[in-house]
Amino acid sequence: MSLNIDCKKSKSEDFAIFDVLKLIMSFFVVCIHTGIGATTTEMNLYFLQGLFRVAVPIFFFLAGYFLFRKIPKEKVMSKESSETIKRYFYRILLIYVIWSFVYLVIAQIPEWIKNGFSLRDLFVYIEYATIRGDSYLHLWYLSSLFTGVALVFLSRKWFSLRDSLIISIVFFVVGLLLQPYYFLIKPVIEGFPVTNWLMYNIFNRFIGGPRCGLFFGFVYVALGAYFAEHKKVLPRYISLIGLIVSFALSIAEITLIDNKWSWDGGTYGALQLSHIPLVISLFCFLFSFKNVKIGHSKEIRSISTLVYLIHPAIILMAKLIPGYTQISKHLFVSGIIVYFLSIVISIVWITAEKNKAFRFLKKIR
Repeated sequence: MSLNIDCKKSKSEDFAIFDVLKLIMSFFVVCIHTGIGATTTEMNLYFLQGLFRVAVPIFFFLAGYFLFRKIPKEKVMSKESSETIKRYFYRILLIYVIWSFVYLVIAQIPEWIKNGFSLRDLFVYIEYATIRGDSYLHLWYLSSLFTGVALVFLSRKWFSLRDSLIISIVFFVVGLLLQPYYFLIKPVIEGFPVTNWLMYNIFNRFIGGPRCGLFFGFVYVALGAYFAEHKKVLPRYISLIGLIVSFALSIAEITLIDNKWSWDGGTYGALQLSHIPLVISLFCFLFSFKNVKIGHSKEIRSISTLVYLIHPAIILMAKLIPGYTQISKHLFVSGIIVYFLSIVISIVWITAEKNKAFRFLKKIR
């Protein structure tokens, strides 16, 4: 899901364990969008809204880590470092624009044709795609990654990376209060006409929610960048204990959020405080295996990115398969089918890139 970045200081093969992690996390993302089939409310909660939601924070973190491994530790960011980061987020922007157009053509326009089209629909789409960075189902991640990287870059012009991380944590805490822990501030927000109007008419419309680059992507990109700069990780046994404890905290937190969820938007599934120690612990634990050799790690990395980009299109295709709706009611069947087809098409895509006529495909993933 995070864009492919090789490190200058180390061979990318040394970090092959994280390529495998990305591929596993891409399955989590697929299942979030397909659902896990007919199951209990509790299982749906703890898988879809709990376990699988850790994928996006991990992708943000790894993007920040591998990008800033290319940047030397500097009190003031050099011109060369600035250019490296600028090239990265310009590429993210380009991919967001291209894939927004792709899904506009294959998903949004057919939906308009089916349900009727008005100019208001077009204006709402433009507003969502540009101002909110949410043009289609999964592409909010790209716009949030762009924003997160840009914010770390801009804050580093005036502050140290440590101070930039502190600033990002402040925004993350605000995001927690605005959504999962909204019940803590709900009486204050809704008790005054001005704050109520700002929340429901301005914030909800133009930002959409804290699941965005400012409140979500910023902190994890900054956290990844901080670990890259300081080059220190927890010992394996401590990170394993941290992984177990933070996973238990995640289960407790999603239970709390589900019981206290204040809005009428369905079951919650986005920012979670427990995901910060969970991501750190998982990263440190896997880092201790970073020199384990895994064949075709570069291809695995490319496949995970492509699975993220194309799986909603595969979902649309799968719905045309006779009997798909019926078998998708079985546990994880829909996610497995879409994931498998996405991998197959990704392999075909990567193979096609080697042909001169299709080299352009590499530039859009």
